[in-house]
Parts: sequence; C-alpha cells; structure tokens
Amino acid sequence: MRTLLRSTNKNCIIAVKEVEDPSQHGVVVTEQDGSVIKYFDKPVEYISNQINAGIYCFKASLLDDPQIFKQGYSLEREVLPQLITEGHLHS
Repeated sequence: MRTLLRSTNKNCIIAVKEVEDPSQHGVVVTEQDGSVIKYFDKPVEYISNQINAGIYCFKASLLDDPQIFKQGYSLEREVLPQLITEGHLHS
C-alpha cells in the first residue's frame, strides 16, 4: 500500500472489498482510477458493492495535522469525507 500511496500522490489509501450485501458497512464509490469520490456509512439504499475494509495507509505528515486528527475525531464521519473533498483518498 505504501508504494501505491507514493505513486498516486494521495494522502491516504483505503482497502476496499466487493461484497454481496453492503448494507451493514461503509460503502465506497470510486472512479475508474481508484480515486474515492463518495463514502456512505451503512446506506439504506444500494449505492455500490464496494465496502471500506478497514485498512488505511496515511502519509506520515497527515497524521501530525491537528486539523485532520483532532481529539475525539471520527474517521468515517470527519476524516474520510474531508480527504474525499480534497481529492486525497484512493482505494
């Protein structure tokens, strides 16, 4: 994953997995190149069969950023959406 992180020029790579029933998981929508464009936590309606597999590789500099990783943060509700908005999340 670290090699992919360097080659994509993104701040974070997440592992995704295709499943038959994604309703109980965080669902990821990606571009053809693997860039993540949307993340939904346990959607009610079908959006995609790709789920967040819970494995992340962050650039070290990102982990030191107090604006991203503040006390009591939620990775799924705060960090991932911010990275998607900035175009820095890849799968």
